[in-house]
Amino acid sequence: MKKIMVIPLIMMVLLLFACSERTEKTVYRVIVPNGSTAMAQAVIELGPAGTDTFDFSIARVAGPQPLVASFGSESDDFIIAPLTLGAKMIGAGANYALLATITEGNVHLASGQTITSFDDLEGASIIAFGKGAPPGVVLETLIEVYPFETPPTIERYSGNTQETMNTIIHDPDAIALVSEPFLSTASLRSEHEIHSIDLTDIWVDMMDMPPFPQAGVFVHNNTPQDVIEHYASMLEEAIAFANDSPDELATLTASLNYPFAPNVVEASVPNSGLRYKTAQDALLNINGFFSVLMEKDPSIIGGALPEESFYYKP
Repeated sequence: MKKIMVIPLIMMVLLLFACSERTEKTVYRVIVPNGSTAMAQAVIELGPAGTDTFDFSIARVAGPQPLVASFGSESDDFIIAPLTLGAKMIGAGANYALLATITEGNVHLASGQTITSFDDLEGASIIAFGKGAPPGVVLETLIEVYPFETPPTIERYSGNTQETMNTIIHDPDAIALVSEPFLSTASLRSEHEIHSIDLTDIWVDMMDMPPFPQAGVFVHNNTPQDVIEHYASMLEEAIAFANDSPDELATLTASLNYPFAPNVVEASVPNSGLRYKTAQDALLNINGFFSVLMEKDPSIIGGALPEESFYYKP
């Protein structure tokens, strides 16, 4: 009788062992656009990023459409995106919350001309990008409030910062709005010296406000707390690494086949505004900047300031 009982017991133990061997980690999806935001989290891509029970799958994408689709389908657990896009999509019903901001103030005016301050823009003609979006609004607002005798004019808006970058590479007299890493790309590719003005400094001085927030990481509201805490900790450390060791970051991004040369990555980090701030720490800053956007065009952030639920609270 004892022998008969032992056989089912052994089979049960073997079955449990086999099941444990087949158990796979839960994979949480992250989507991030190429550029400074991708550089901010490159260390996480290198891995290992997960734990014994969960891991992360990271997709780098080009352009805003994959981000819009991700918010709409709710197919990703973490979405790194412009704050304005997140505000629009969450306002329209996307089941996400802002976990943290990761970039701020990455907007510059650049030219082959010697420009060192806003005073040098007196009567100038500027080619910009980001019409109806934060880059364009920041530039337009600063032109309005700065005490010019003859304010500069925005000659036209290009489709994106890559186009404005090409303008200053090929035309040494042009003045254009650019962001990193395209500013560093222009400086390294151009046959003439590129001079630039960081609009963050002008914004802080003229608007009496902190640097304007730009991109953040949004988390799906159904994501487990321990996963959120793990990812947030990794992202904060990754941003600290990028700022402290841009040379090592450049080597890392090259190994991950980033679309920017290592010398561009290394040169661009200091001007990229990579900063990690929790949603709660950034709340007042975001509301202040969004209030400026609301005065210009409420549709930029979906027609209203975000509700309290927009900001993730542990």
